[in-house]
Amino acid sequence: MLEPPLQLEKSSNRQARAMNSASRASVALEALGSNHAVRATWLLSSKQMLAVRRARLLSLRSARAFSSHSSAH
Repeated sequence: MLEPPLQLEKSSNRQARAMNSASRASVALEALGSNHAVRATWLLSSKQMLAVRRARLLSLRSARAFSSHSSAH
C-alpha cells in the first residue's frame, strides 16, 4: 500500500524539476530575445533619429529656399 504514493511523489518531484528547468530555460531565452529586441529597436531608433534629423534639415533648407524664392517675386 505504501508503494503507489511514494512512486507518485517521485514522479511529481521529477515533473516539478522538469517544469522548473523548463521555466528557467524559457526565462533565459526570453531574456536573450528581449535583449536582442532592445538592441534592434535601439539600432532602429538611432537610424530613425538620423533620418528625422536629415529630413528636418532638408525641410528647413527647402522652406528657407521657398520663402526666399517667394519673397523675391
